[in-house]
Amino acid sequence: MSAEKEVKKNCFIDSENGAAGCSCCHHDSRFIYEKKWYKNRDFYEIMLGTIVFVTAQWIVSYSLLYQLILLIMAYLILGREILLAAVTNILKGHIFDENFLMSIATLGAFAIGEYPEAVGVMLFFQIGEFFEEKAASNSRKQIIAAVDMRSETVLLLDENDTARSV
Repeated sequence: MSAEKEVKKNCFIDSENGAAGCSCCHHDSRFIYEKKWYKNRDFYEIMLGTIVFVTAQWIVSYSLLYQLILLIMAYLILGREILLAAVTNILKGHIFDENFLMSIATLGAFAIGEYPEAVGVMLFFQIGEFFEEKAASNSRKQIIAAVDMRSETVLLLDENDTARSV
C-alpha cells in the first residue's frame, strides 16, 4: 500500500472543503486538496445564472413573456440549492436560517412582481457564499501551515539552568 493511500486511510480528509491532516501520525499536513475555482460547480452555476439573468434584462424590449421565462430559469439555476436546503431545514425543525430567509425574501419579490430583483438578490447571495467558501478555505490552509511550524521538541530549564529536551 502506498504512503498516500495509507495517509488517506488513517487521516482526516475533507475533499469538499480542501483540507487534510491529522495529529495522530504526524505526516506532512501540507497534503491539502485545493478545490480550484474552475473545478467548482458553484462557479459555473453562478456564471450560467448571471448569463441568463443579463439576457433576460436585455430581452425586455422584445417580449415580457420571454423575459419572465428567462428570469424564472435564472432563479431556479441560482436558487435551487437554497430552496431545497430551506425545505429540508423546515422539515428538520430549523426554521429561521439564512436559506429560509433568502427563500422568503426572493419568493416575496416574485409574489409582488419584482422578478429581476428576486433573481438579483439570489445572484448576489450566491456570489457572497462563493467568496465566503474561498475565504474559509484559505483560512483553513493558513491555520494548517501555522500548526506545521510548531516545534517537535521543547527545551525545559530547571532550577540549575540545565536544559533538558522534552
